[in-house]
Amino acid sequence: MFPSRAPLLFAGFRGFVFPLLSARAFGSKTPGLVLNHSTHIPCLIPFLRRLLDEQSLIKKVVPGRLSRSRGSIDRFTVRVTSDSLGGFKCLAREGTLVQEVFFSTPLSREELEGILQEKRKDNRTSRREGKGEERRKQKALKRLELERELRDATSQMQRAEIRRVLALYK
Repeated sequence: MFPSRAPLLFAGFRGFVFPLLSARAFGSKTPGLVLNHSTHIPCLIPFLRRLLDEQSLIKKVVPGRLSRSRGSIDRFTVRVTSDSLGGFKCLAREGTLVQEVFFSTPLSREELEGILQEKRKDNRTSRREGKGEERRKQKALKRLELERELRDATSQMQRAEIRRVLALYK
């Protein structure tokens, strides 16, 4: 009926007792990440989890209101917009979605901006290496195979066909 972890608090109402479950009970395994909502920008939560795993100076991260913007951007970005009590307010954007994110940290604005910028670069390169590198390797292998076939081809017609296909893999 309830998650396997014990609830933190209980609340009584008209003779019924209801467990008040924490975000941890709902699957937030990252300490410091508060999941209040069920809707987030798709790559925001994994980004924040990786950020909190690496940075011990960021005490708490609270994703806020999700809205749509008129403009659209190609890739996921997080930008520091203003100071708040004990931290900073940031805007996370992807496509036309915009979400407020509140960071509770003793870091300065410049330090937080540097950490976010570095993490975004890591995020882009890791995605690029995963897909693009694989495709490049496959293309190179196919090209080598076609070049071997070109050397072994006997007729002029076979060579012309292999050269045509080889041009596609340049």
